[in-house]
Amino acid sequence: MANLLIDLSLTSAHAVGATFADITGMSATVSVNGPGSVVILMMGLNPIMDTTGDDCADYRFTHDGAAVGPIVSGFKDQVDKGSGRTLKFALTGLSAGSHTFAVQAQNRTGVTDIDTTRVRTFQALEIQTGASLLVDLATVVADTAPASFANLVNLSASATPAAGSILLFNAGTQLLGTAANAAADYRFAIDGVRDGPELTETQDEVDEAQGLAMAWAVEGISAVSHTFSIQWQIRANAPVQDTDRQRIFQVVELTTDADLLVDVQSVSADSAPVAYADMADMSGTPVIDSTDSIALVLANYVQTAQSDITADHIFSIASVQEGAEVSAWTDGVGAGKADALLMARGVTGQSGATAMSLQWKRRLLISTTDTARPRTFQVIDLKVPGEISASPDLALTAAADLQGVGGISASAALAITAAADLQGIGGISAGPALAFTLAAPLTNLQEISASPAMAFTLTAALRNATPVSTLTSRHIEKFIN
Repeated sequence: MANLLIDLSLTSAHAVGATFADITGMSATVSVNGPGSVVILMMGLNPIMDTTGDDCADYRFTHDGAAVGPIVSGFKDQVDKGSGRTLKFALTGLSAGSHTFAVQAQNRTGVTDIDTTRVRTFQALEIQTGASLLVDLATVVADTAPASFANLVNLSASATPAAGSILLFNAGTQLLGTAANAAADYRFAIDGVRDGPELTETQDEVDEAQGLAMAWAVEGISAVSHTFSIQWQIRANAPVQDTDRQRIFQVVELTTDADLLVDVQSVSADSAPVAYADMADMSGTPVIDSTDSIALVLANYVQTAQSDITADHIFSIASVQEGAEVSAWTDGVGAGKADALLMARGVTGQSGATAMSLQWKRRLLISTTDTARPRTFQVIDLKVPGEISASPDLALTAAADLQGVGGISASAALAITAAADLQGIGGISAGPALAFTLAAPLTNLQEISASPAMAFTLTAALRNATPVSTLTSRHIEKFIN
C-alpha cells in the first residue's frame, strides 16, 4: 500500500543564502504510518538560467530538521548554460505520527537563485507494506577514480533479495571542489556487472562541481546472496570524491503490490528538437492498475560531450507535462564534461493504458544523446492491494500472510487463527462470530467495523487501530494502542 504524503508543485521565488535553509514552499509536516513504512523523498528544480554564470549551489533533504541523504550540487556556467537537480532518497524506521520533511539549498559559489518560470516539485512517497531497505550505505571517506570501473569505497554490500521482488537503486555522489575539468563515469552493478544506466559527473572549476544522482529499478534477481554496488571510473583528469559532503547508495526492496511495467535501456542516437517531443526510446504505455495506484516514473541519461549546449526536460503523462522542468548541459569535448540527468516522479490519478515519456527540447544549441552509454526509462506501478470478500465458512489459519490487503469483508463464520499476519490491512468489516485468536498481528489496521460478538483474544496486536463501530466488542478494547 502506497500513498503520496507530500505532492508539491510551485514557482515561488527563493533567494539561496550562504548557509542551508528550506527552499520556499518545499517543506511539509505530515503523518507517517509507522516504522514499517519506507518513505521515498523526491525533488526536482532548476536554478535561474538567464543571468551571468559561475553560480553553484548545494541541495539536500531534511527530516525533522536534520540533514538526511546526500548533498549534491548544481551549477550554472554561463547564461542559459547550466543544470537543474533531481534528488531521490529513502528513509525507514520512522515513528508513527507527525514528521517534517524539507528540501534545503545553500550557495557554494556566486548566487544561485531558484527559477520562477519553471515548476519545481517535492514529493514524499510512503510505501506502507511490502517494502524495506535491503542496502542503506552512506560514507564521506576519500576516494580517487580508478582507470576502469571499480566500486566506490564503502558503497558496496552483499544481501539476499526475496524471490520475485523489485529492487529500487538510489545513488548520490559529489566530486571534490578543488580541481578543474575533471569528470567521472558511474554505474550500478550487481555481482560486479553493470545494471542500468551509465552516467557522468562533472567538475568545472574550483567549487563548481555538478553532483550526480541516479535511480534504477530491476526485477528477476535470484533469491540468493548478491553483491550490490555503485562503481566509477575516470573520464577526464583525476576526479576525487568530496569528504565534506555525504554520498549514498541504497537498494529498496519491493516484495508485494508492485509491477515493473516499462523497462527500457537504449543507446540510440537522438537530437533535441526546438519544441518538446519524446526522446528516442524513452517512452512506454503501461497499463496502470487503478486511479488509486501510484506510477513511479524514472529516467536517466547523459548527453554527448559537445561544447556549450543545454537541453530542457519534462515528463509527459497522457500528453500533459507532469512535474518539474529540469535542464542538463555539456561543457566541452576535450574534457568530456557532460552533465547527467535523473528525473523521478510519482504520478497519481491514472488508470488503464497511459502514454508516458521523457521529453526534451534544445535551450542552447543542439544537445544529442550519447550512443556509448545506456540511458533508461522505467515505470513501476505501486498498486492498491485487493480485498477479501468471503462466504460464511472461509477460514484463514496457521500463518496466512495478508500484509497490505485492502480489506476483509466477511460473513459470520470467518475465522482467522494462529499467527495470520494482517499488518497494514485497510479494514475489517465482519459479522458477529468473527474470531481472531492467539497472536494475529493487526498493527496499523485502519479500521474495525464489527458486531458485538466479534472477539479478539489473547495477544492480538491492534496497535494504531481505529474502531468505528459503536458495537465493538469489549474483548477488543484492551489491545488497542
